[in-house]
Amino acid sequence: MKSRSLSDSEIATLTTQGCTAEDWRQIQVRDGFDPRRVRKTSFSGPVFLGRLDGSASLPGGGSVPCGLYNSRVHDCTFADNVFVDSVGFAANYDFEEGVIVRNVGALVVEGMSSFANGVGIQIVNEAGGRELPIYDGLSAQIAYLLVMYHHKSRFLRSLEALIQTCTDSKQSHRGRVQRGSRIEDCGRLRNVMIGAAVTVEGALELEEGTIAGCPEDPSYVGVGVVARQFVILSGARVDTGATLERCFVGQGVRIGKQFSAENCAFFANCEGFHSEAVSLFAGPYSVTHHKSTLLIACYVSFFNAGSGTNQSNHMYKLGPLHQGVLERGVKTGSFSYLFWPSRVGAFTSVVGKHYGNIDTADLPFSNLTESNGRSLLTPAMNLLNIGTRRDAEKWVDRDRRRDPDKLDLIHFDLLNPYTVGKMIMGVQVLRGLAEGSTKQQETVVYRGVHIRRLLLKMGIRYYEMGIGLYLGERLAERLEPLCPGATVADIRKAIAPSKSFPRQSKWRDICGLLAPAEKIDEIVESVAEGRIKDLGELQLRLRRIYDSYREYEWDWCIGVMQERLGMTWEKFEPPQLAELIRVGGENAVKLNSILENDAAKEFDEHSHIGYGIDGSREEGKLDFEAVRGSLEGNAFVRKLREDSRRVQSRSSRLLAWLGGLGSS
Repeated sequence: MKSRSLSDSEIATLTTQGCTAEDWRQIQVRDGFDPRRVRKTSFSGPVFLGRLDGSASLPGGGSVPCGLYNSRVHDCTFADNVFVDSVGFAANYDFEEGVIVRNVGALVVEGMSSFANGVGIQIVNEAGGRELPIYDGLSAQIAYLLVMYHHKSRFLRSLEALIQTCTDSKQSHRGRVQRGSRIEDCGRLRNVMIGAAVTVEGALELEEGTIAGCPEDPSYVGVGVVARQFVILSGARVDTGATLERCFVGQGVRIGKQFSAENCAFFANCEGFHSEAVSLFAGPYSVTHHKSTLLIACYVSFFNAGSGTNQSNHMYKLGPLHQGVLERGVKTGSFSYLFWPSRVGAFTSVVGKHYGNIDTADLPFSNLTESNGRSLLTPAMNLLNIGTRRDAEKWVDRDRRRDPDKLDLIHFDLLNPYTVGKMIMGVQVLRGLAEGSTKQQETVVYRGVHIRRLLLKMGIRYYEMGIGLYLGERLAERLEPLCPGATVADIRKAIAPSKSFPRQSKWRDICGLLAPAEKIDEIVESVAEGRIKDLGELQLRLRRIYDSYREYEWDWCIGVMQERLGMTWEKFEPPQLAELIRVGGENAVKLNSILENDAAKEFDEHSHIGYGIDGSREEGKLDFEAVRGSLEGNAFVRKLREDSRRVQSRSSRLLAWLGGLGSS
């Protein structure tokens, strides 16, 4: 952009309008510059001023002429059509086109800064040892590998070097307020990089940070916020008195209502209100809304914290050296307590206080309760909970991210190779416990929890229901496009895996990304050996796994079917396939019926208590239905019934077709 010095007449106009400069010769302007748009502003150091001939729209309506007013400026550049008014001190910033800055105490860069890129936060274990270097392109998956794979030392060193290269490139002695951003009514901003389409409004103090944004998904930092050493990504909203210290806030995250966080990371669509978090690794869709809740030194994802949820992470001996893991979909009840170190299996509900170290990773979909000081586990019961199904489906619809580049790679399936693989392991665990127990035992003990002996077979039955449902559903999806008319050869072609020797391989949940363990290990090895050269390539490799999920899933399913049928997939005959589909369909309908009965409890007469407060029971029922609706009218219940009809219809068609084919 061409620039020129001020003319004598322009200097005279500026002086008349209350402007001053240490040296007018250090001010450069673009052709078309209008000196009438700069009033009561003092300049020092080199300054560039663009065209100021447009107008700026203000919140609530109306507009004002672009320009610089009532401010003090040192070593800054201003692109075309910016509006700057009443800024106490702006130093070492570049303001892009269309920026609005109004009523700000200070907006300065002091010395060299990376704007929090590369800052290490003590996550999961607050005493250190799992440091996470944050940066403005960090995804949940890269963060997971950084934090959880410390046993892979060569990998860790290589990945940290890639991040260091990235964060070194962010170093600058100048800040930037990118196109279309607005900063108003704020206190002090020091060493803060402001991305495109960002609004900062009423923040008290922001120091050493990056606020990213884009026109498709603006981010917002609002009233009363205090944040130091932070990264906030596109679509995030931090407001209403939140306090952040050494934190990462991912895409679509909501934080506010006096929420306090230190050394924490929050990934896609998390919500943190009222409560407190320390050294929390919050994977996608983790939520805490209650003032009395403290989340400390743990890893969670798809997590919902009940009021008063708390954990203990030290024993007053060598300091806070413990940590906790709550796998995907865990919920905690009001005033629940967990003693670290512990690990709770996926989609488990935790109620009560648990004072021992527990590990239920291989018993997902369970209820963990407390009785007489003992931790009691009821295996598989959350498979029958309407809330579990509803949670899994609502997450898909609640993705707030609008940025074209969604960093966190998230698979939402409730039943998947990871959770179903855990159920298969759960069956083995429960069978082993049943075989090793006697009829005189009321409970059996497994990894810190008690399980009622009479519930072991029930847990096996429900796990088998879920496994059969899942395998039948996946197989039916493969075969449905072939029905009717296809031959046995067509079927074998349709069910063929992508690799020659499929097996029941282990899967991992990499903070929302479901992946075969060997695929993650390949990436880890590639980073360790230097074959992955930068973070962009690493993210691309992870995305390829994400995009190949259905292919990998089918390979896993075929591996499980081979083990359960005792033959290789090439020898599968129509009768065996028909049996898998029959069992899957029956289990799906049976489970939907159980879930509907569970939902009906929310519409029974006990649910009417407090309704029709001044009337009869009948009026109470009518009042309830006016507010809550009826079981028959509930959208989720209708969806369950429709799903059962769909499954029954499909199963009937497939079974009739396969029955006509016979064996080859």
